[in-house]
Amino acid sequence: MKRLWPLAAMLLLAACASSEPGPNTARAEFRRDGNLVAVNVSDVQPVTAALLIGPDEAIHPALAINVVRTPYTAYNPPPTVGIGVGGFSGNFGTGLGLGLPLGGPTPAYSSDQYVTSVTFAAPADYASRWPEYRVQLQLGERSLTLPAPAPAP
Repeated sequence: MKRLWPLAAMLLLAACASSEPGPNTARAEFRRDGNLVAVNVSDVQPVTAALLIGPDEAIHPALAINVVRTPYTAYNPPPTVGIGVGGFSGNFGTGLGLGLPLGGPTPAYSSDQYVTSVTFAAPADYASRWPEYRVQLQLGERSLTLPAPAPAP
């Protein structure tokens, strides 16, 4: 039994370390290996335009916008039944409860998700002025603004 805990911990950490964004999320990061600003977006609308906007509103277009369409299904948790045992004596009471799931999860809704990756070349002054930069994304009729990510040390 004790041998299973390290394996379970590693699997949990691997699941959390996935580079693919969760549904309806956006994340920007700096990649020092290519001096790039990388943005990953998962949304019901694909990213159609992307700009890195710098100090004095200088505009830097994206080097690449890659879109992949994937299905996404959200699930409701299964119903549960509870069993309880209790006792009362004088001014003291105790209890024990146990909840058991009935069946499996049921789909709440399904939608197509567009997973978009966008890359920008980091400008020459990015490392020193990154707080003044922002990422502007267009998703269908919506506009989304993200703060520029800090460069890695």
